[in-house]
Amino acid sequence: RLNGPVALEREQEGISPLLEATADAMVIDVDRDITTLEGNTSVNSDGRVSEAEEVEYDEEGGRAILRGFPAVSEKDGDVVQGNVIEYDLDSNDVVVKGGISAMFEFDR
Repeated sequence: RLNGPVALEREQEGISPLLEATADAMVIDVDRDITTLEGNTSVNSDGRVSEAEEVEYDEEGGRAILRGFPAVSEKDGDVVQGNVIEYDLDSNDVVVKGGISAMFEFDR
C-alpha cells in the first residue's frame, strides 16, 4: 500500500492509448497483477476523463473498474455515470452499471 497522493501512468505499444491516473492511495496485488487506486481517483486516457472513489486496474484482463457514488466518465461533452464503470484499456470503451444516467451531445 502506498499512501499519496499517487500517480500512475500506463503506456503500452499497439492500440492502447496512454492512461494517466491519480489517487489518494494505491494498493498493489502482485499475485493477481491488480492495482487498486483508492480515494479521489481520476483517470485520463485519449480525451476521456473519469472520476471515482476507487479504480481497480487489471492489467491481464485489460480493463479498469471504477466504483463510486457515482463514478463519472466524460469524453467530448458526453457524460455517463453509475455505480460501476468498466473501462476497456485497449479500446477506451466504457460500460456503465447501476444507477445509470447519461448526457450525450449530438450534431444535427
